[in-house]
Amino acid sequence: MKNFGCGSSRNSPSGAMRLIGNMISERRKEKGLSRARLAILSGVSVSQLRSLESGTGKISMVTCLQVAAALNLSLAAIIRNAEGNSKK
Repeated sequence: MKNFGCGSSRNSPSGAMRLIGNMISERRKEKGLSRARLAILSGVSVSQLRSLESGTGKISMVTCLQVAAALNLSLAAIIRNAEGNSKK
């Protein structure tokens, strides 16, 4: 299973994960969801959500898909957004 690490460069896979995490965090807040509620909806632990949102851990594609589905987002849209923001 593919994992995405987190680092500092916006153009690296780790920089992209930070952008993805920011988008997920913003969407969660727009929907008025706490991390605990999103954890229940997605089947992902609160600590995994924290790692995903902050870009500080390794998150599998399955976890990303679960969170995206719970937020009514496609993973493709999240990735496109991260790619677009990394070019700014």
